Amino acid sequence: MVRHHPHLISAWAKLRRGHTHRSRLNRAIDNFSGSQLRLVKDYLKPDTGERVYQLEASLEEPPARVLPIIGDALFNYRATLDHLNVGTCYYIGE
Repeated sequence: MVRHHPHLISAWAKLRRGHTHRSRLNRAIDNFSGSQLRLVKDYLKPDTGERVYQLEASLEEPPARVLPIIGDALFNYRATLDHLNVGTCYYIGE
């Protein structure tokens, strides 16, 4: 088990919470079948050798439950940076 400095424990907690929200978001997106992707064509660029995929999408508005999950995840990732900043200042001051 990795041991964390006591001043950084709250940052790790916020990061774990952000990951939890991201996992919930991934599941919600996987369950959302309102979008359809169709491959129109794919080809190689002769000058670079890169493969190009052209897709066509029909998109529907995502379910309302997805938007708060995105907000929660972003909030926790942002809070992680705040906690890292404060924790690092305490660590440097020791």
